[in-house]
Amino acid sequence: MKPYALCPKCDLRIDLDDETNMALESKRGRMWELECTNGHLFSLHDGMLAAKLQPSHYNVFWHIQGIESGQENISVGKWHTVRLQKPFEEIDDIKLIYYTKDDIDISGVRCEAKFDKKDPNYFWLVTSGDEVEWGRKVCIDWTVYGVVPTDPLDIWRETLIFAARQLLAANYRPAILQSAVAIESFVYSFVIDYLKKTKGWRSTTVDDYIDASKSRDALSLQGVIQVCIQEVMGLSISEEVWVGWQRLRKMRNALAHGDLQKYRRLSGPDGQYFTNDKSKAEFAYRTAVKFIYEIRYSSGEESLIC
Repeated sequence: MKPYALCPKCDLRIDLDDETNMALESKRGRMWELECTNGHLFSLHDGMLAAKLQPSHYNVFWHIQGIESGQENISVGKWHTVRLQKPFEEIDDIKLIYYTKDDIDISGVRCEAKFDKKDPNYFWLVTSGDEVEWGRKVCIDWTVYGVVPTDPLDIWRETLIFAARQLLAANYRPAILQSAVAIESFVYSFVIDYLKKTKGWRSTTVDDYIDASKSRDALSLQGVIQVCIQEVMGLSISEEVWVGWQRLRKMRNALAHGDLQKYRRLSGPDGQYFTNDKSKAEFAYRTAVKFIYEIRYSSGEESLIC
């Protein structure tokens, strides 16, 4: 899949050419300017962030190669088994587009995909329709999204992808929890890597001050962020991102401790109540992306960025 950015103002997609992609890889995104066809100017950094904030099945699963597409021709009223070529470990969703090659009206036709969670090697296409449409041939373009074996990802990347998968699958409360865990995993990974590789800290020192599982004297997550990221590394976190993370923490703690009354009462950073669990999960995922992106691509010392 070719890398792309989205215009932060109108959501138009801009595919990255080789030169722009090199600017992204060399962490010059804040200085690289893009323009959409509507005439909006914005930085490559903001365009990539806008794309990350709007996960689709395609751009989420591309990173774990959990996508397979194909086409089948089926008579209305029949069902068909489709064998998958990729070794899926899990299937999350199957998207269908169906039509006729002769442009005949098929408004009464319905096509569905069914799959067995215990055996992700195949799925079924099932068709139905009005009696007049029985036997009519329909073309079905299908795309399967799921998980296939890949090289191990960083824990925080895997967790963030899992949060997006849960959000797209309408499992909203798990998406909130995984979004919070993604931030936590990223912070510890980012800080420990910096302290050991750049500052030359010994593993025992890192364990004593950073790893709470090994030392009761270790800093809390908030302490690690304030002391290590903000003070030692000199990286700034905007008030918007900080306040969003604090609200996500409250959501995560309420769910983790089973305090559903507190969870339901929580409002957004702007004081407005969330419409439903979906809006909370979308807020949680976007907060995680903004937090991680702000630190990884900080406008501070570029040499610190992993």
